[in-house]
Amino acid sequence: MKKSIKFLSYFVLITFAGLSACNDDNEKVKDAYTEEQLEWIALNADYFQHKKDSVNTNGELVYQRLVIYQDTLLYRLTSEIGAVDSFPEANSTVEANIRGWLPVNNHVFTGKNDEGVDLKIRMDDEDVISGLRAVIRKARKGETIEAVIPYQLGYGAQDNPYFSIPPCSVLMFNIRIDDFNK
Repeated sequence: MKKSIKFLSYFVLITFAGLSACNDDNEKVKDAYTEEQLEWIALNADYFQHKKDSVNTNGELVYQRLVIYQDTLLYRLTSEIGAVDSFPEANSTVEANIRGWLPVNNHVFTGKNDEGVDLKIRMDDEDVISGLRAVIRKARKGETIEAVIPYQLGYGAQDNPYFSIPPCSVLMFNIRIDDFNK
């Protein structure tokens, strides 16, 4: 009985200490961002949740969900071609027209305002964000796909000065698959 009480006391003490440490970590993360960045992060989280919950007039979800590394991206085909059943593979080189933008402020970082840019993408290139690699593999030659990619599958929690993307940004892409090799 004394061993059980002693064990329970140690368990409670360790649990309390662990929870306190987690709380301290959350405060450190919160302190790592400016007030403006925290507002940006909240706007992006709200936007993603809104898109995730969007339904059409029939009550069906507008976007399909694709889970990668415990994170979810959203996508929908905006033009389908039908019978062709081959998709890009992990080692394919894909020719695509891509337009990428930040939906919260409409900043276009790939392409122009209304137009995408023609790119060749090596699917095994680690410089291509994981969300983009995954969603491209869901479209066939000739199809166009719209993707909503959370920051975890995009550029992450850090600034991306090359594309002028703030931390924790949701990304939107319109992608037309023009061709790919198997």
